Amino acid sequence: DALQEVIDSAREGAPPAMNRDLEVWVQRFLREPLEELQEHERQATRLLVAPTTSAQQSLIKEIGDLSAKICCKGFNPDRVKLMDTRSSRVQRLLASMGERCGAGAPDATADRLSALLGERLKAFEAAHAASARAHREEAARHGSIAERLDQSVESLACFLNDRQATCREGRLQEYKRRCEARTEDMGKTL
Repeated sequence: DALQEVIDSAREGAPPAMNRDLEVWVQRFLREPLEELQEHERQATRLLVAPTTSAQQSLIKEIGDLSAKICCKGFNPDRVKLMDTRSSRVQRLLASMGERCGAGAPDATADRLSALLGERLKAFEAAHAASARAHREEAARHGSIAERLDQSVESLACFLNDRQATCREGRLQEYKRRCEARTEDMGKTL
């Protein structure tokens, strides 16, 4: 519990750099392809028989919910796992968007959009791999810090026990000296 309090007090939510990185990722890997896809959908609406976006919308909502959990305040030991889950949902969303793009008429816009989505998916996977590696390194660093804190707590407990024993011995010796001094004083007065 004490370690949890130290970690919670050390950081309030995700660091600003991580939030900026996430915003760049959202813009680069979600918003821009989604805007391109929406533009293509507007152009190819007459060719698409039954546009079903409920699966994509549920993925987008799930990605948003996972992002909120990742960016919550304090230490979250599941943050890396949540980020991996979110990245797999983003990959599924991008793949779904790519498939949907290919469902329309095979024209230059669809080919361009399909290529764009493929490039974005590859770029996202590369960025995610780098981010996951950085988070694993940070988790390992936090683990080593926790081990050092545990060792420090153990050392401090031993020091306090030794200090208390020394203080008890010192008080006992001081008490004996006072008793001997009183005995001598009493012997002189009698």
